[in-house]
Amino acid sequence: MLIAIAAMIAVFVLIYFYTGSRKSDSAQLSEPHAPLATIGIQIICGDCSGDSRIPVKTYLNRSGNCDQCGGRSFILASDLALYALQAKAAQSKSRQSLPDRGRVLPFESPASRANRANKIAV
Repeated sequence: MLIAIAAMIAVFVLIYFYTGSRKSDSAQLSEPHAPLATIGIQIICGDCSGDSRIPVKTYLNRSGNCDQCGGRSFILASDLALYALQAKAAQSKSRQSLPDRGRVLPFESPASRANRANKIAV
């Protein structure tokens, strides 16, 4: 009987220390975090696009690589729009700087064609 009492006391002491060590920490949350809303950064990946004429737009993953292929060769999609606007402005500026070449005039006016008799060589 003395052994049974000692075993019961030992079990109670173990239970006390086990549950006592798991005190709730006020810094810890009692419920898990809700998933955070993230905003994707859209990129144009050079590895995914390859030599195609239309660029492939993908997103960055958390480690800063392309989400589809894991590549690191990319530009921001917003930068592409900026480059396109700059190229368009440069192109229109170069068109304006070209001299006017004039207009093409026909060798004969339409009125002179009507007066001319249609002759067929025999």
